[in-house]
Amino acid sequence: MRFVKQAAPNPIVKITSFAYTCTTTQYERICRECFWDYSMSPEDIRNIIEQGSYTEKKKLFFKIVFNSTNRLADSKLFSESDLRQLLQEPLPEHKSKYMERRIGILKYLLLNDTTVTTGLEWKKL
Repeated sequence: MRFVKQAAPNPIVKITSFAYTCTTTQYERICRECFWDYSMSPEDIRNIIEQGSYTEKKKLFFKIVFNSTNRLADSKLFSESDLRQLLQEPLPEHKSKYMERRIGILKYLLLNDTTVTTGLEWKKL
């Protein structure tokens, strides 16, 4: 899939209740990193985040968690209520041990969830 750079009149778009702004280049990066094997456009990703069904959002969220180089910023595109639901989803079995830490970190950073994640707690002196 090839992306053609086009000059956008207003590249910054306000997305969610987190008041996070996303540039079109962030959507392009998500397409490149997370959907390299699909024919998704940046506009498709924006539509899924804003109006997509729960299963579409779930697929997009887990693609971001597994493949994105900037998981935190990309996860902030979802609304807080969507994030609460998505972060409670069980992980796919084949990568659950690997991803448990990443999900724990995202829960802490996005939702202030202080549940202890194995290997990420403070060491006692």
